[in-house]
Amino acid sequence: MGSFCASPERSDPAEIAAQVEKIHTHSDGFRVLDAVFGMTMVLNQNRQIIHANPSLLRFLGASGQETVIGLRPGEVLSCINAPLMDGGCGTSEFCQTCGAVAAITHAIAEKCTDVQECRILRQKGLEALDLRVAVVPISLAGEDFFVVTLVDISHEKRRQVLERLFFHDIMNTAGALRGYVEMTLMFNDARRQKYEESIKDLSDMLFEEISAHRDLARAENGDLVVVPRSIHVRAFLERMHEIFSAHPAAEGRQLVMDPESCDVEMFSDAVLLQRVLGNMIRNSLEATPTGETTIMGCRMEGGMVGFFTKNPGEMAEDVRLQMFHRSFSTKGPGRGLGTYSMKLLGEHYLHGHIHFSSSKEDGTLFMASFPRLWLGDEESS
Repeated sequence: MGSFCASPERSDPAEIAAQVEKIHTHSDGFRVLDAVFGMTMVLNQNRQIIHANPSLLRFLGASGQETVIGLRPGEVLSCINAPLMDGGCGTSEFCQTCGAVAAITHAIAEKCTDVQECRILRQKGLEALDLRVAVVPISLAGEDFFVVTLVDISHEKRRQVLERLFFHDIMNTAGALRGYVEMTLMFNDARRQKYEESIKDLSDMLFEEISAHRDLARAENGDLVVVPRSIHVRAFLERMHEIFSAHPAAEGRQLVMDPESCDVEMFSDAVLLQRVLGNMIRNSLEATPTGETTIMGCRMEGGMVGFFTKNPGEMAEDVRLQMFHRSFSTKGPGRGLGTYSMKLLGEHYLHGHIHFSSSKEDGTLFMASFPRLWLGDEESS
């Protein structure tokens, strides 16, 4: 078995059974782990679980120890990257940027304590986990084991995002809005009309920023209601082109709509579709060097409508490997919801498929494909 990251080697069942028995022999020392509220597991040298405390079992919905023994952390947490390689958790190319894998492998190699943060997208419903992972080595009867504690810091990360939203993005928009209001009061001629139009645009932007985060919160809580309606794709795309040609992200860049874009009718939720495509277009513009061009458009692919954006330049390796994670961003702390919300809204709620490719020769291409005919109920959540 190959690996892009950690060793794929696993202990055989007999070795695992002997290690579990060793833990039971020293059960008095492990009662403390079982009593703590935090999620804790004990791993062997091959990163396999030989003990999990009740808090972790409850979180996983596991019926008992036997359901997790011998598995690796990403496998029991249903990480979307765990099944990508035969070696399981820790062996895919995406595992190279995983904080949990880094902390565990470093602790094993150096016999030291390590603490790192990790982002996990779970297979079921694309649930996002932000975890702080602490690894402490211990020795039992001459054999090394590793106590791993998981602390859910998702709420902390969400708070950082909201602080960034309200203290930076929305405050900037509100400040510009106030400035235009003050300028409007100073003039009574044609200049006033210009400022009034800017006020309208900024008000729309402010409303959209708040609405987008409200919908994302509802989506993560499972409370988002999808309302599919008829959408004329060409007109919809032309409107998106008009909006984002005037967006701040397009300053110094050109946004071009592919003239061969399809002109069909599809059924989907127009508001959520606009959220997905808006994030895709904005991200593409932000990645486009000044003076260069971003292309947007759509194609029919069987029964699917495929929207795309294309910009010059290759995506950095660490960015490519962490794309779609909730808290990852190239823009600094408290950012990174754009691609994650594309994936959550586009796939879980609109029944689509979001993917990308990036190379030095062809640039970066994002694709969002959706069924032309709605697959669910007329209104669903």
